[in-house]
Amino acid sequence: MEQSEASEVKGLWFVTAKDYILEHHGSHAFDQIVWRLDKPLRPVLTDCLTSEWYPEIALSEALAGMSAVLARGVEPRFREIIAECTTFGVNRFFRALLGVTSPRFVMRRVPAMWKHVRRGAGRVEVCDTPSGTLVRYRDFPRFYDPNYRTLTLGSLTALLRICSSDEPKIGIKSYDASSLDVEIVHD
Repeated sequence: MEQSEASEVKGLWFVTAKDYILEHHGSHAFDQIVWRLDKPLRPVLTDCLTSEWYPEIALSEALAGMSAVLARGVEPRFREIIAECTTFGVNRFFRALLGVTSPRFVMRRVPAMWKHVRRGAGRVEVCDTPSGTLVRYRDFPRFYDPNYRTLTLGSLTALLRICSSDEPKIGIKSYDASSLDVEIVHD
């Protein structure tokens, strides 16, 4: 079994995605996305539970479906959809808390957030740089898939927007099949 297949994603991600898709894009779009998943994986999106753990392949297929159906395969649009979905999923208390923190502080919490929603392969390191923050993802063999890079950028963008009034300056510094470096420039 491939190392990434031993990875699991918390149901919270799927519940949030399902609620976001239904509220912002409608049941027709949701049904189209579900139809794109392998039949045994469809219940992961239709009947997901917040506290359950689901296989990484379910997230991979859900991301592919969301990109194709909601963004028509256009990466900037998909990144924005992921940012909207992430913002949608951050509860009001947490959003208020993030609103009074700095982007550097929030980025230092990314490793804990990673561990909250996934288990198995992968780790996250955060380094301050003179101009901002470098978030380094390691030992996670899914970054060959552009949807995972977009997921990462969109999620971090949402967190940065919540804690700052400025549009984040964020981009991929480098990546390979199992690592990704995301650079954030702070004003």
